[in-house]
Amino acid sequence: MQNRLLIAVVIGLVVLVCIVYAAIAVAFVGSGNLTALLRPPATYAPASTATPADTATPTPTRTLRPTNTPFPTEFPTDTPFPTSTPNPTATNTFTPRPIPPRPPTLPPTATPVPTPSYDFMVVTRDGPSLQALSSDRPASIFVKVLDMSGRGISGVPVRATWCCPEDSATKSTDASGALEFALSRGDFTITVVDGVHSSDSTRVSTAIPDFTGKVTWNIVFKQMR
Repeated sequence: MQNRLLIAVVIGLVVLVCIVYAAIAVAFVGSGNLTALLRPPATYAPASTATPADTATPTPTRTLRPTNTPFPTEFPTDTPFPTSTPNPTATNTFTPRPIPPRPPTLPPTATPVPTPSYDFMVVTRDGPSLQALSSDRPASIFVKVLDMSGRGISGVPVRATWCCPEDSATKSTDASGALEFALSRGDFTITVVDGVHSSDSTRVSTAIPDFTGKVTWNIVFKQMR
């Protein structure tokens, strides 16, 4: 019973509140503040409790930068560095050697031909040539007589002399100007003896110690004048 009464009281309060709110709304509609009525009430933030102000730290004074000196409009001319003088490079200077003047060409001087002492001179004396044999053979002395042009002279007498006892043998050249003396062992002197021209002489030996065989000599006379 009490609960029903309580419920009826609550409902009556709710209806009363609605009626009051409706009456207020009508009043605001008439005054144009319905929007303000419908807006939820503003929430106010609680004011912050003032804290004691901190002791102000003095701001350090800034040191001003020095003002840059402006560059002049025209730059001063740079002083050029002194140019280093390069060391001289050693070069081998070729100094041409002066060519001595050539002596004038003189015509060749003819070599004076010595005047021969004899009309016939010995120009070849070749020997002795040895041919070993089982027994001794007579020595051969070959003689040839040439004229001034080098050709053999025929009929020229040639003498071979020796000594102990002193003796000689004379023979004449053949058509080619040659002859041969066949002699024993010993020393011989050969000379041209035509009775007109003077002659050189040559000495040859056919006595070869401890030799058995044949000994040969070759002698050439040439007419010089």
